[in-house]
Amino acid sequence: MTRKSICQKKEVIGKVYGKLTVEDVYCKERTSWCRCSCSCGNKKDIRYYNLVSGRTKSCGCLEYENRHKCKNVTGKSFGDLLVTRKTDNRKNGLVVWECTCQKCGEIHLRTTKDLHHGWKTTCSKFPKKRIGRKTDLSGRRFGRLKVINDTFKRDYKGSVIWNCLCDCGNKKEYSEDSLVHGRCTSCGCKKREITENIRDQLTFVDQTCIE
Repeated sequence: MTRKSICQKKEVIGKVYGKLTVEDVYCKERTSWCRCSCSCGNKKDIRYYNLVSGRTKSCGCLEYENRHKCKNVTGKSFGDLLVTRKTDNRKNGLVVWECTCQKCGEIHLRTTKDLHHGWKTTCSKFPKKRIGRKTDLSGRRFGRLKVINDTFKRDYKGSVIWNCLCDCGNKKEYSEDSLVHGRCTSCGCKKREITENIRDQLTFVDQTCIE
């Protein structure tokens, strides 16, 4: 690449493309690169052509933010934390949520990624429980329950909560711990059926109910 061509491309220094501001232009292995700062605070080197053609508009944070921007998690629980409101703050381009610890009431700020991945869902006042690697239960059956998908929530023990469909048609959420240890095998319909069967088997003798 000639000195003249790289000098011409340096004219983009200071210009803004999407969330990226060009700080410098350089050549590496016969390819022009732009050193950019993203409005989220990250710095990243972008190919000159990708930048000026509009193919790249951020350090990568914009894609993640667009993917999650419609998901309002206000009122949802993640571990010990209850999301109370969406703030105007951003961390690495991600929405920051105000959360309240459901055990002590302390306020915490967490990003969407922190919450959905279960990375920061405990309160600093309580010992952090070690959360094991998640096992994909999708499609598995536990009694009458068929696991549909992950809710991206965890209970107070750190166990993943799953959406389940019962054979009777009801949908309910259960923790992985309660499923794999056999504590939950139906939506509650099984217990009701057992109760009804016992009632049907009652025999009346001389107007006296004998089980």
